[in-house]
Amino acid sequence: MNPSVLQQPDKFFEIRVHSPETLKGMTAVCAGYELNRWRDKQLAGHLIRWLPEFALTYSELKALRAHNAADLVAKAARSVYMSDKYKRRREIGELLL
Repeated sequence: MNPSVLQQPDKFFEIRVHSPETLKGMTAVCAGYELNRWRDKQLAGHLIRWLPEFALTYSELKALRAHNAADLVAKAARSVYMSDKYKRRREIGELLL
């Protein structure tokens, strides 16, 4: 594998499309339920694994290595969560898409 290219996380969701006429235009995401438990923690972990690719620039991603990974992931999280506009920006929805 080329060390300058990040490997993408495995897919989390199984895409199911339900489109009864009464729900036209609505979209929902569910983490799922497996072995008598909701998969919310797994979904949160999956989003964290995708966060660098979503929030960092191409050059930052290309420079991501073991020695700077924690700093760059923290920077990605700050860019999403620490903004005054966080509640209006809906980055998590964009990340899910």
